[in-house]
Amino acid sequence: MKGKIVFLLEEPSMKTLLDSLLPRIFATPDERFKPSTDVKRLVPNFQKISGARNIAQHLIPADNRSHSFQVFFTGMQRLMQNT
Repeated sequence: MKGKIVFLLEEPSMKTLLDSLLPRIFATPDERFKPSTDVKRLVPNFQKISGARNIAQHLIPADNRSHSFQVFFTGMQRLMQNT
């Protein structure tokens, strides 16, 4: 199933749809009550732990618009610098 989802997401028509839809849904991620339910609606087989592992390899921290993520990321960088 994982390969089918990746293939679907790489389809030009699906990319166009997602490019227009996702920015509106996730423009301000910290304002979403439960973003995982939004993702689950888009990808019914989504599971948080495996999803987080898969998404992590594609994250670009500087491009992440979530204030809470930026606070977390900055804190982790400081911890790593102090060890």
